[in-house]
Amino acid sequence: MAFSTVDEGTFVTVGKRPKYWTFENGMLTGKALIFGRAKRTTMVVAQYLENGKLICGGLNGYLYIFNGNNAAACVKHHRGAVFSISVRGNSLVTGGKDKTLRLFPDGNIKNKECETIKLYHYARGLDQDPNTGNILVGARDGVIYEYGRDG
Repeated sequence: MAFSTVDEGTFVTVGKRPKYWTFENGMLTGKALIFGRAKRTTMVVAQYLENGKLICGGLNGYLYIFNGNNAAACVKHHRGAVFSISVRGNSLVTGGKDKTLRLFPDGNIKNKECETIKLYHYARGLDQDPNTGNILVGARDGVIYEYGRDG
């Protein structure tokens, strides 16, 4: 589940049938996410960027961008599922089953030349320190690792 950063009362739920929810005038309404030409999959994780765009990670290793409930782009960045996403402003970090972190400083998932960090275990949870830019990784082995943005 992820809550919109720009539309109060709007959120998305992930899973086999991901939905885009709105709460207006005391009514909760759910609409299916529309994939269009994008490859449909089970969504594992979702986060909203500061600009209101939704980023989802799929079981198939793809990252998806949605405007509202419509897919705007999808790009494969991981081999295996995308388990975690961290957003700070428009900076985006993703972690996958392939034991890698992908860093998108401008939130542009279409950039195939993004920075990559290899991990010992795959990331189940991510966060970015707003002061230092360091990345905290909650790994599958139960350990929390810290990676510096400057090496």
